[in-house]
Amino acid sequence: EISQGSFVSIIGPNGSGKSTLIHVISRALAPRYGQVALDDQLINQLSQLELARRMAVVHQQESVAFDFTVRDVVLMGRLPYLKRFSKESAADMAMAEKAMSEVGIRHLAERSIFQLSGGERQRVAIARALTQDTPILLLDEPTASLDIKYQVQTLELLQALAASGRLIIVVLHD
Repeated sequence: EISQGSFVSIIGPNGSGKSTLIHVISRALAPRYGQVALDDQLINQLSQLELARRMAVVHQQESVAFDFTVRDVVLMGRLPYLKRFSKESAADMAMAEKAMSEVGIRHLAERSIFQLSGGERQRVAIARALTQDTPILLLDEPTASLDIKYQVQTLELLQALAASGRLIIVVLHD
């Protein structure tokens, strides 16, 4: 059991099941044993949309198949809140701008995602998760591709989010 406002780090060697645990918590994989519940409701009983409104996930290596701008990728975090064929509101745009500023990529907003380094792409994925504005953030090795400056900045940001009431679960390699 983990309470809102907690910052939980899962640390272990390669192959120990850390990423698998994140996949089970996020419903990408079904657990072999036991169950995962969110506020006393089993996650497999939640719709995909409801789950996306409650939990954002940053995977170890994010991939984007199409040539989107950084801003477009970050705005994808708002998709669980948009009606079909609707555009983002001014409030959605402001959330994306704030998230890009928080992770230090605002200056990259109009760049193609394909023109970014691995560390920059990782910060875009984190900004997208922040823009999703969920009470739970799951991050699988969020600092792996980052320079030390951005590693510290990212962990401080996540710590501040936990202090503001979000549940943060981070997988780190030992």
